[in-house]
Amino acid sequence: MTVVMRVFFTNGCSKDIRIQPCDANLQYNPNPGVSTLNCDNGIGAAITAVTDGYDTSLPINFGLEGGDLTQPIENTTGIFTNLAAGSYVLTAWQGDLTRSVSVEVIEVVNPTVSLTPSTICPGQTATLTISASSGTTFTVTLPLN
Repeated sequence: MTVVMRVFFTNGCSKDIRIQPCDANLQYNPNPGVSTLNCDNGIGAAITAVTDGYDTSLPINFGLEGGDLTQPIENTTGIFTNLAAGSYVLTAWQGDLTRSVSVEVIEVVNPTVSLTPSTICPGQTATLTISASSGTTFTVTLPLN
C-alpha cells in the first residue's frame, strides 16, 4: 500500500508526495522444523512465524497449508504445532501486505544403538555406536562406580 501525502503551500500550489511502505519479511523457526512422529511417544514439529515490516499494533494473520494437512490452518499467533514431515507454505498477511515462505519439516527416525562387545566386565572397554539423523543430539549417562 502506497501512502500519498498532499502538501499545500502558502502560494496556493500543492504537491503530492508518495511514501512507499517498508519491505516486509517472513521467516520461521526452527528451520527446518523437526518431527518425531515416527518415534516412540513422538510429537509433530512446532514452528513459529517470525515477521518484520508489519504494523505490530494490528493483528497479523497467518496460514499454513501443504504437508499432510487436509485443509489450511489459520491463526493470529503464527505458531503451528504437531506437524508431520513434509513441505508446507507459510503465509502472513495484514491488509494488502502478504508474504509467503516455503517450510520444510523433516522426520527424525528412531536411532539405532549398539554396544560391542555386548557384555563387559570391570576394566574392559567397549564401543557404543549410535546411528541417527543428522542434527540429532543425545545424552549418554554412565554409571559412576
